[in-house]
Amino acid sequence: MLRSGVLRNTDPATSADQIRNLSTLTTALAEQGPSLPDGTFDFYKRNILELVTAPIRNVVRYQGRQPRSYAALVWDVERYLIEAGNRPVHVSELCSTFNVGRRALHRAFINVLGFPPIAFARRKRLCDVHEALSDRERIATVKEIAIEHGFADLSRFATAYRRMFGERPSESLRRGGRFSVIWLVCCYGLHWASMIAALFSRRA
Repeated sequence: MLRSGVLRNTDPATSADQIRNLSTLTTALAEQGPSLPDGTFDFYKRNILELVTAPIRNVVRYQGRQPRSYAALVWDVERYLIEAGNRPVHVSELCSTFNVGRRALHRAFINVLGFPPIAFARRKRLCDVHEALSDRERIATVKEIAIEHGFADLSRFATAYRRMFGERPSESLRRGGRFSVIWLVCCYGLHWASMIAALFSRRA
């Protein structure tokens, strides 16, 4: 009742999807919350906050300051994600850290890389999952590793993972200890793209 009441002002289809996502997130936290690192717990907290405040955000648009250049912003975000290590980073954290509105951040990534920041961050998290699954010294299930990296919906996670790496997460776990060529292209390709864009921006 509370969840449907909070989201009742949105489109019915969108609201149903948000309620389902909220249920998935709260279930994941209930099951593994106490064992999650603080950074991962904060990621889920930001996701939940974003879901329940969606009706407000659709009406009020925070603009923030305009970045000095799109390429420089993308480069700074990419470095921030690298420095965050394997901790999942939410888009709201990026906006807060760089004092930039969601629209400006979105435009920057579309302009420089051709896809939005949420997709960029998701690809980075998938790379981190692939690395964790390939660690022979670590004893953990696919579910534990996925949730630790911010993927509460295991079905969507498995689909995205297979689309990106060409194999199921369980296959990566069994294969362990070897990084695929696809992993190198997907993960380091993102870094090279933003680095080249930033370089040309500084020369302009």
